[in-house]
Amino acid sequence: MRRNGARWAILALLCTPGAARAAPPRPARAAPATPGTDPLAQAQNCYAQGDLACAVTVLQARPPTGSASDAPCQRLLGFAAARLEQPDVAKAAFAAWLKLDPAARLDPHTTPPVVHAAFVAALTDALRGQLDLSLQVAGRPALPLPPVRYEDLPRMPPPARSAHDQSTDFGFRVGATGAWSLRVGGPGIGLGVGIDLHPAPGWRVGLDGGAWQFSAQAFDAADTGTALAPFAALSGGYELLGSQDSHTLTLLGRAAGLLYNGPASNGSALGTGVGLRQDWRPPTSWLGGFVDAGVWWFAGGGPLATVGVGVRMGPVPPVAALP
Repeated sequence: MRRNGARWAILALLCTPGAARAAPPRPARAAPATPGTDPLAQAQNCYAQGDLACAVTVLQARPPTGSASDAPCQRLLGFAAARLEQPDVAKAAFAAWLKLDPAARLDPHTTPPVVHAAFVAALTDALRGQLDLSLQVAGRPALPLPPVRYEDLPRMPPPARSAHDQSTDFGFRVGATGAWSLRVGGPGIGLGVGIDLHPAPGWRVGLDGGAWQFSAQAFDAADTGTALAPFAALSGGYELLGSQDSHTLTLLGRAAGLLYNGPASNGSALGTGVGLRQDWRPPTSWLGGFVDAGVWWFAGGGPLATVGVGVRMGPVPPVAALP
């Protein structure tokens, strides 16, 4: 009998509800506010310790009073909910804060981005009635483009002429040459013909020829009347200034031979001279001009000054000079 009684007692214990398993654990809840403790201070303490859930729970449990004292509570609730990834709760809290303080703003440089994003969303809803979201087309006329002028275009200097280009360049000169004998004051004029070559860069050599009809004594005081003076000279010089043969100023040294024939005497003489020649020709043209001035000294005669002007002909330079 005792064994049967013990079996029935064990069976009754096993069949009792809740006897075989323990009750499931209850979720932890935030500690209720201590009587006499300010919910805002308690929430600030939770927020400072990093317990954001505690701060949200305490602030949501606080009944709103509808006064200005709710503003710091809603602001703190927005911060905690935004950082806890509850954007809807944060936006609602910031909206309530803006209703209490419409001038409230958060500094975007010191506020966490997730918090500032929730505040901007609440601020946009609060100011939606004040924003003009309609499309508008500016009425300003289009500014005209400035005119393109030749002076404003970029300029590139032409490449320098090579020694080969300089050495193969040449030119013919034909023009009138006037002469004045400084000894006796005898003027004259004749036709001058010459040729220029460039044996090396910057240098010129050439041949000059001409004839003058003198109306006074030419080279000997005993001569009177007319004297015919065929004239030939070898000149050479260096280009002082030049721009691709467009404008070239050359300093010339000359050696000449002279044949003269007068009423009382005739003969020949040798002499030397110096001069300047200014050549001009457009960069793309074969025709130009020149001006020549020089002084001569001949054996048996006085100094002779000459001035010449005429045309210069030659091939177009390989590279045209740009302005």
